[in-house]
Amino acid sequence: MKVLPLVLAMMSPLALAANVVTLSWSPPTTRVDGTPIQPTDISAYHIYSDISPNPIPLAGNVYSYSWQEVEAGNHCFTITATDLNGLSSAQSNQVCKEIIPAAPGVPTTVTITVTIN
Repeated sequence: MKVLPLVLAMMSPLALAANVVTLSWSPPTTRVDGTPIQPTDISAYHIYSDISPNPIPLAGNVYSYSWQEVEAGNHCFTITATDLNGLSSAQSNQVCKEIIPAAPGVPTTVTITVTIN
């Protein structure tokens, strides 16, 4: 079975909107066995986090997802990719980010970038 590799990397938080967390990623270019994969070969991504009780399904041509009004605390994320043949990757490494409560009237945004190799 061919599995798609996933690696998560975090970016620094940006102050743009009140307690917004954005997860973004680039599509994989190779499978675990080293064979190439095109972005158009990905049918879906699934995001797992403690912010949402269920995995969030996204189309294969979607490369970011945002949560609004995220509560302060430590939040963790993983992602999987599924190709057109129904082969799914294992969950990526987990990335966690602390959301610190901002002073009243000061917005907080956290952006997390995913690199899928």
